[in-house]
Amino acid sequence: PRITTMICGVCPTAHHMASTKALDGLWKVEPTSAAKKIRELMYCAFQAEDHILHFFFLGSPDFVVGPQAPAGERNILGVIAKVGMETGGKVIEMRKRMRNILRIIGGKPVMPSCGLPGGVSKGINEEERQTIIDAGEYGVC
Repeated sequence: PRITTMICGVCPTAHHMASTKALDGLWKVEPTSAAKKIRELMYCAFQAEDHILHFFFLGSPDFVVGPQAPAGERNILGVIAKVGMETGGKVIEMRKRMRNILRIIGGKPVMPSCGLPGGVSKGINEEERQTIIDAGEYGVC
């Protein structure tokens, strides 16, 4: 799992989870219920962060700012100029919070290294759990 995260800088968590599940199968081990939930939580945080990255940072410059805009304006700053500072700030804050969940579970926000055959390398303590809950509530509101 540690090597596969380096395949892609955009979706290292997906590669990490796939290789971790492959090791589960190779070693014929079933993750504990808690490990499954932690893995699923990490993947959900990755999915949310990845969609924010794709839509706002990679796709929106062409769709929101427009393909006719100068290249120097077709970026996240150009998107923020179009949607406003309040929305732009919320997008950036949400991505930051999702990356923090990835850091809490995976050890770092990019290229996680928490998957082990049959589980994960660490659990979530109460303070981390509250941080994760707060991030989720921020994203819903």
